[in-house]
Amino acid sequence: MCWVGFPQFVSTCVRCLVLVVRFFVMYDLSSLDEGRRRRVLRLFRDFGGVRRQLSVWEFALPDDPRVVGKFIRRLRYFARVYRVRFRVVYLCERCYRSIIEIGLPMWSEEVGEEVL
Repeated sequence: MCWVGFPQFVSTCVRCLVLVVRFFVMYDLSSLDEGRRRRVLRLFRDFGGVRRQLSVWEFALPDDPRVVGKFIRRLRYFARVYRVRFRVVYLCERCYRSIIEIGLPMWSEEVGEEVL
């Protein structure tokens, strides 16, 4: 299970409970026009995201939980206004690599929870 609302501060992997220093955002922007797609990707870059795969961005976990809360609020805004699906997942590097190697679909229930 993934903590979408950021209860206080998430610091462990959702699969193995190892401490993490990053989180991942998976998305599906296929239904958006080019301008809206650029706005969403600009949000990812503004918050320090690094593209890991075609539809997966990696973010360093900041020291201030308010920064992540602001980011989640912006994602919820885009999800509501643009009708886009986002999934926020807190994984350690080992679990992330195992998911990629196994080929587990990124939208699987085991991977994370959708931001509404």
